[in-house]
Amino acid sequence: MDSKFLEFYGRFLLNAAQGQKQFEKLSDWINKDFKGFEGMEEMFKSCYGIAGPQKDSSHENERFKEATDAFQSSFSSYVKQMGWVPAKEHDDLKNEYGKLQKKMEEQQRIIEQLHNMLGIKKGMGYDEFFQQMQRLGKKQSDQFRDLIQTFGQAFDTTDKTSD
Repeated sequence: MDSKFLEFYGRFLLNAAQGQKQFEKLSDWINKDFKGFEGMEEMFKSCYGIAGPQKDSSHENERFKEATDAFQSSFSSYVKQMGWVPAKEHDDLKNEYGKLQKKMEEQQRIIEQLHNMLGIKKGMGYDEFFQQMQRLGKKQSDQFRDLIQTFGQAFDTTDKTSD
């Protein structure tokens, strides 16, 4: 195997590993209120014009808070452009998906119960369903007609016996 290829590939992997470490440190730094990454806080303050001696620490805290808010807003816009989603947003969406999945399963169960009550078989098409509904309607009409005839006969016999 070509030694120059191996050297290139080795450097590439080392750079990727270092980049991953840097990214992890940056994520930790952001999640820990911009503290704990050696040299990063000074660079941040310098870029946002907060560096140097401050006479009023409450004013410095306010400026630092404004800078971190601006940074987080810009960082959020940047990562969205890259197609990344914050972990909290991802977790919220997973939870919402889980809730919707449960709701859908419950609705499917209710639909299946209604289909069973109506005698609808799984996979039945609309034509077959409407034909079944027509048969059910005809059957109910026939049963109602028979019931009325029975009542009519019952009344006819009672009228004849009272004469």
